[in-house]
Amino acid sequence: MITPGRIRDQVETNAGEIDDINDRDNPVFRRISSPAIVSGSTANPVVRASCTAGAGDYSYIAATLYKSDGTVGEAITVYCNISNETKLNASTPRLEIGDDIFVTKSNYDNAGTPEERYYCVSNFQATENCGCS
Repeated sequence: MITPGRIRDQVETNAGEIDDINDRDNPVFRRISSPAIVSGSTANPVVRASCTAGAGDYSYIAATLYKSDGTVGEAITVYCNISNETKLNASTPRLEIGDDIFVTKSNYDNAGTPEERYYCVSNFQATENCGCS
């Protein structure tokens, strides 16, 4: 389960310090009405996005960025770091349509052609089917 504490810990780990980290009423930790920019530098801030698709058979997901006023904005593709290089539909947390995620933009070398990509700041853990009855 994604909790405000787990989100705070992950954002702090991946994006640096958050102002007033002990304030549980801080909008950074609330799912609704939180600001678009969460943390990070103004060049590559950590921002909030909403998944527009469920977890699929790949390591990226469709999402929409939130604007600074809390409304939805630009459609983006978000790349995710998954342990054991598996797919999003075989990892946790399992993303669904409408789930909020925190992302940041970074440079990527696409066969010698630089491009900017959005990356999820949370890490995903591969799951295994135990075959239990």
